[in-house]
Amino acid sequence: MNSYNESRIFPWPVEASLLFCVVIWGTNFVVLKAAVPFLNAQSLNLARLLAAFAAVTAVHIWHVRREGQGLLETFRFQTRRVVLVGLFGYTVYQTLFIVGLANTLAGSAALIMASSPVWTAILSVLLGHDRLRPLAWVGLLASLAGVTFIIISGQEVDLGGDMLFGNLIMLAAAISWALYTTLNRPLLRDIPAVSLTFYGLLVSIIPLIAITWPYLDEVAWGQVPPLVWAAIVFSGAFSTGLTVVLWNDAVRQIGPSRTAMANYLVPVIALITSVSLLGEHLVLGQVVGGAMVIAGLLVVRYTGRKKPAA
Repeated sequence: MNSYNESRIFPWPVEASLLFCVVIWGTNFVVLKAAVPFLNAQSLNLARLLAAFAAVTAVHIWHVRREGQGLLETFRFQTRRVVLVGLFGYTVYQTLFIVGLANTLAGSAALIMASSPVWTAILSVLLGHDRLRPLAWVGLLASLAGVTFIIISGQEVDLGGDMLFGNLIMLAAAISWALYTTLNRPLLRDIPAVSLTFYGLLVSIIPLIAITWPYLDEVAWGQVPPLVWAAIVFSGAFSTGLTVVLWNDAVRQIGPSRTAMANYLVPVIALITSVSLLGEHLVLGQVVGGAMVIAGLLVVRYTGRKKPAA
């Protein structure tokens, strides 16, 4: 059985893999935002997840052959939970993510997604994995206040605007990703990260096709530029596929809370690329809110946690 130690230093391969993940994810906000005008959000989502499925399937086949296993051999371990977590992580989360991104700024989306460790910590408390110290709760409240700043900030935002809707959907996506990360923890003790990612995509493809089917006729597929296809491959094979394998493996080795810390760098990269490549302009609410989110998370991390009562 695999285990992790919350107090040990990050193994350098885990550090390197998480750094790779955050660079890809930070860039992914801008890549997808640039591709949305050429497709609708749902069609773009299905295309990138099919690319992710192809990439992860290739890695999974290589893994099971190396281990001398069948293609679905480890699927029998907690089958029902694997299906439910997979549907949640790829059907629910990915749908929320792409709809939210299509309706807000790439920078705001990244800042809101940076709050997922807040929700991971809250879920860990609710599930009895952690007990936070009083100062850690102060940090959580500061982060939640920061998220509020970001949600109500941005360009041309009003209470009935699309951007507010997009921010709220992105908040739901951040909570969904936190829940997915937390629920993956026990499964990764018995199932390799690449296999769990493969199973999640496998069970989600048909529901995603059903969700996307009414939108496919809206796309002139023959007129999609080559750069948009490159964006789909990048977002699918790397941002949604291989990086999730690395993320799940990090959860297995060092736990969900410490893995979630890597999210701190994602909005920094996303903001730099959104300003430089998309010409987005930062507003005070984004800056203040982002600083509050990250500062609050650092307080939570470094004030420590109590062990659950016996």
